[in-house]
Amino acid sequence: MTLNYSLGTQHLENLFPFFFALDRNLQIVKKGISLKKISANESSFKNQFSYQRPFFGITYEFDSILKFQGQVFVLNLLGNDKKIRIKGQFVFDEISDLLYFWGSPYINSEKDFENTGLQIKDYAIFDWNISFLQVNKSLELEREDKTKLKYQFEKQKNFRRLSICNCR
Repeated sequence: MTLNYSLGTQHLENLFPFFFALDRNLQIVKKGISLKKISANESSFKNQFSYQRPFFGITYEFDSILKFQGQVFVLNLLGNDKKIRIKGQFVFDEISDLLYFWGSPYINSEKDFENTGLQIKDYAIFDWNISFLQVNKSLELEREDKTKLKYQFEKQKNFRRLSICNCR
C-alpha cells in the first residue's frame, strides 16, 4: 500500500496525533504531537515499544513488521510508568520508504483515559476512544437515572399503598 497524501505535517498531526514513522533501521524519524507528550525521546522503536499484538511471529525487523501491516497492532509504550498501550496499524509509504503507524491510545475505560495524562484536545479530530468514553458515560448516566426513577416509583407506590390503607 502506498500513501498518496498532499497534506502538510500539521494537518497529519491534527488527524493522527499519535502517529510515528520508522525508517528501515527501525529508528523513529517522526512522531505526532500527542505521542511526544506521553513517550520518551527514545528514537529506537525496539526501546520505545513492545508488541502486545501480534505477539507470535513478529520481530523487530522492518520486513517482519511489513508482513503484518494489514493487522491491528497493540503496542506497549516503554519508558513510561503509566502502562499506556497504543492500538493502530502500520502502513508502508514507498515514496518516503517509511513505515507509518497510525493509531491512538488503547482505551477500555475512563481509568485508562485518566492514566494517559492527556486531555480530549490531545486526541484526533475524531477518535473512536473518545466516542467510546462518551457513549460509556451516557450509558452510565442512563443507568443512574433509571435507578433513581425506580426508587422514586417504589417510594410513591409505597406512599399510595400506605395512604389507601390508612383511609380505610
